[in-house]
This record gives sequence, C-alpha cells and structure tokens, in this order.
Amino acid sequence: MRGAIDAAFRGFARSCGAAGFTFDDLCRSALDAGRNLADAADWLARANAAGELLDMGAAEAGPRRYCLASEAANAVRLDLRLPAEPRSVTTMRWAAGEFAERHRVTRPDDVRLAVSEAVTNAVLHAYPQDAGGEVRLVTCAEPERLVVVVRDWGPQGMRPRPDSPGMGVGLPTMATLADLFNVETPDDGGTLIRLHFARG
Repeated sequence: MRGAIDAAFRGFARSCGAAGFTFDDLCRSALDAGRNLADAADWLARANAAGELLDMGAAEAGPRRYCLASEAANAVRLDLRLPAEPRSVTTMRWAAGEFAERHRVTRPDDVRLAVSEAVTNAVLHAYPQDAGGEVRLVTCAEPERLVVVVRDWGPQGMRPRPDSPGMGVGLPTMATLADLFNVETPDDGGTLIRLHFARG
C-alpha cells in the first residue's frame, strides 16, 4: 500500500519538473486524488530525509519548495538560494554534484569539492557573526563546459572574520580544481565566485 502511495506522490513531484512544488501543492494533489494529507506529509518527510528530494529553500516572502533530485539535475540550469548556514553547504554540494554528473562533467567530484569550498567560504566569512544572510548557487550546462557561480551579499567580502573557523585554503583549492576560477565584487555588494569545468 505504501509503495503505491509513494509512487503516486513521486509521479506528482516528477510532473512539477525542476520548478518544484510546495507542501500546499502536494496537499492539493493528494486531496484531488482522494488521498490522506497525513500520507502527503509522511512521504515528503521520508523522501526529503532519504535525499530523493532537493530542498530548494523559500523564495522571498514565499513558501519552501522541493523538487525531485533527478528533475533538478536534468535541467540545463540550477538556481538555489539558501540561508548562509552549514546545512546549506551539504545541500548545494550534493545538488551541484548531481547536476555535474547528469551533464557529463569530466570530473564531477571536483565540482562537489569546489562548490563545498565556495559555499563554506560564504557561510564562514561573508556575514557578521550574528547577522543572517543568503548564499546562491547557479549552475549552467553550456555545450563544452559547466559554469558554476556561488555568491553572497555579505558586507565583509573575502576578508576572513577574526572569530570564524577555517584554515583559509578554500581559494587555492578552488583555483586548482576548476578550469577557470574568478572572484568578482558585484556592484550591489558581496562576493561572486565563478568556476568553469569541462564537459566530457
């Protein structure tokens, strides 16, 4: 019984594609199909915990969105904007790695490590200790390369905080892993890291 219910919710999630869905969307689909809302909540929690779903975070003044990890990886562009906190490092590293594998990047593990270093840098250094902020990951599959952009809007730029951990080896690591590595300072503040990786 659970297998059929899971398959139905998975089918709904697949129909939403890389744009994803909210919990309210999932509940509406359950009601339309005559299913229990508790089943929808149960499936969402289990699928999210198992890594089957990608937590896309919440848009400005909007609800949290989710999508099937396989659908996010199939898109030619992935765009995530999450809180600058440690759990976002794991989410973005995983999403970038899946995307890289789906788009035949020569060294997907290099993409994972570089994204992990870039997002960690934003989490540790971009914002004052008690101030909230966001980090954004954009990956684009171009014909011969994967373009990865990680940016923050922090007032501190690339200067390490005296109170933050870390050994300061992130930038050299990213420069070694990527075919192109560039650090930019956007006009509206923060830091933008641009990375290119060859596709097979």
